[in-house]
Amino acid sequence: MFAARQMSYTDVSEHQWMIEDHARTSAYEEALRRVVRPTDTVLDFGCGLGVMAILAAKAGAKKVYAVDRLPIIRLARAIALKNNLPDIDFVFAPHDDFELPEKVDVIVSEWMGHFALHEGMLEHLCAARNRHLVPGGRIIPESVTLKAALVTEKSFYDKRCFFQTTPHGIDFTPAMPWVFSELSNEDFRERDLLSPSVVMAHLELATIERSPGFVEAELTPDTASVVYGIAGWFDAKLGQGIELDTGPAVSATHWQHLFFPFAEPWSVDPSRPVKLRMTPVQLDDTRTRWKWWAGDGVTERSGDDLMWQAYLRRPLDAGLVK
Repeated sequence: MFAARQMSYTDVSEHQWMIEDHARTSAYEEALRRVVRPTDTVLDFGCGLGVMAILAAKAGAKKVYAVDRLPIIRLARAIALKNNLPDIDFVFAPHDDFELPEKVDVIVSEWMGHFALHEGMLEHLCAARNRHLVPGGRIIPESVTLKAALVTEKSFYDKRCFFQTTPHGIDFTPAMPWVFSELSNEDFRERDLLSPSVVMAHLELATIERSPGFVEAELTPDTASVVYGIAGWFDAKLGQGIELDTGPAVSATHWQHLFFPFAEPWSVDPSRPVKLRMTPVQLDDTRTRWKWWAGDGVTERSGDDLMWQAYLRRPLDAGLVK
């Protein structure tokens, strides 16, 4: 119920969901139009259905390569051919050591998950950049900024307390620790959050070498309030003045906000700055789990959705469960 959504890029419906996100797709289209020059060779890294590759070709790129690690790339090639773009080269690359005939001038990649880091694609992008981008080449997006704020809207906490209500006369309280160890995707509005928000990390795509081991920051609450967790989102600078905002102040995008819940409500105060820390743990190419912590020197809250996953995956012998 609460697990943060992991994208399944083998499902065409997921690609439709992204393409329908007008803010996302139109921002990338305009960035490509402004960034790509007629002499440029472009790499669409993690191309999916090839949308960015097609937009790069339409923007006037001399040559476009489209790379993906999933067999859905066959469908991407068929779409390009249907759109009279036979000169886009599609490369199936299940590993980072793929080869291209030449270095590229521009890499475009829509690698961001919820809170940017949730899909674990950043390190693969860094490897592609180091291997295939010419010195001084350009990357779309240029930078990504992770942001967070404390959640004051109680309903996000209340819906996690279902198992305390003894539904159907059954005591489900053993499930409660797990309920608060799971992240969820939410659509927060500004009214749900305590000001101010804070920058957790700023990632420059031209220079970063790997995904950060953790992100952290400190904020001073504007007012005394009861808070129920942390909301996380990101902004991106795509290039040539084009920006993409997934925060609570703008219309919702397909990127939702990650909710890092607290097991107990917490009273914060302007006299006590609050430190926040979130740690992504990449289990494999598609599953990111998180640890999170907040403290003000007097009280602290923490969570860990590795705990629940480890519990579920404990080996069991067939027979009576003890």
